[in-house]
Amino acid sequence: QKLPTIPEGCRRWFPPADFFIFQMSGTWLTYGPLLIVIGIDLFCTKTQVMYEPGDYGQYVRGGSGDGAWYVWTIRDEAYL
Repeated sequence: QKLPTIPEGCRRWFPPADFFIFQMSGTWLTYGPLLIVIGIDLFCTKTQVMYEPGDYGQYVRGGSGDGAWYVWTIRDEAYL
């Protein structure tokens, strides 16, 4: 199945197909996925650092004298 072609009016604005040359070395094949995983880890870290219980239908209440804090989840959708 062929993909649709670009209209002639738009095609004149793009360079010819042989203008684009793509080469990937072994180093990029090795470290490229590692860089992607590091980026994903940074996004997960941002989520944990910026966590606020109220954003997720939760609230925090202190424990009984032991200095502990508990996170409670609100399950009543009408209240949320």
